[in-house]
Amino acid sequence: MMAAALAFATAVLPSCKKKDKDDSKEFLTGRMSYQLPVYVHPGDVFEVRPSGVKHPKGGNLGYYVYTSWDSKRDTLRYPSSTDTSPVVYTLKIPENIIGEGYNFVFYAIADGYYDASRQTEFTIVTDDMEDAFSGLDYTDSDPRFTDSRDGMTYRTVTIGDREWLRQNLSYAGSGVPFSNCPAMTRNTGNFYSWEEAVSACPEGWHLSTEEDWLALGRHLKGDESLAAHEMFPGIAGDLMVDAKFFSSRMWGYWPNDVTITNKSGFNALSFGFADKSGAGAPRFISPNEYAVFWTADEDSSDSSKAWLRYIHYRQADVLTGTADKGTFLASVRCVRD
Repeated sequence: MMAAALAFATAVLPSCKKKDKDDSKEFLTGRMSYQLPVYVHPGDVFEVRPSGVKHPKGGNLGYYVYTSWDSKRDTLRYPSSTDTSPVVYTLKIPENIIGEGYNFVFYAIADGYYDASRQTEFTIVTDDMEDAFSGLDYTDSDPRFTDSRDGMTYRTVTIGDREWLRQNLSYAGSGVPFSNCPAMTRNTGNFYSWEEAVSACPEGWHLSTEEDWLALGRHLKGDESLAAHEMFPGIAGDLMVDAKFFSSRMWGYWPNDVTITNKSGFNALSFGFADKSGAGAPRFISPNEYAVFWTADEDSSDSSKAWLRYIHYRQADVLTGTADKGTFLASVRCVRD
């Protein structure tokens, strides 16, 4: 699912064939650029402002767009136009469709030159994750909790003697959405730095501690000897849910030694993690491979780091490690006080 999503928008130069040996078109200069998210809501509206492409001889450019949901080509300006004002196209996502594989292409054209283009492939989602995900193991009788801050309702599950959210926290007062696309907030939850995570849970709940995770591990493993900040062997599959995001299976193709049962009801999904140490927007890493959750525990040997619990699709163990409090972004699961 998410590997295609992280390609924020693919640049394309169409492969136009020459009509004959004497037809020797040249390429326009530069690369088309514009900003669009790849996950969107039905009815979202965006102003698309192309840039980056120039006529090699200083001539004017024409522009047109193509949308796959209606197989429509819309010409915005002809190359013969003398209008030199910036081109702006208002793109509206249809109200009545959801799913993946919908394309938008912006073309720059000039007589005697190959077209230059940029393509964005959209996945259209709603705020109800059950529209996009199948196999979530939800039932109508699941306990629920509504966050009074934003009205978001979460399913909950009791594991041992503690009540957990069955979904990643999606409170948008802090953190960033998956792939920097706000439309995904309700589907994947937000990704938080530890500094954000420790205060992100709603009133009456707290960021899961290592003590909470230890109680979960001991309950599922039936082994009181499990220790804090060590891996929990063989129980990752009890937390993972065998779900699909539209047509794509979460967790990729796990090996035979990881049996996904989700017997705990925790519903862990592989959304990866993110890093914001560089310039620009956070970089999302290893979706389909990892589920990574902050704990409230700081690293006593390094005040810049805090402890995580995570699952990798090729290991049957619940793993542990530390990461930078300010630049590493992970999911949050809250536990009732």
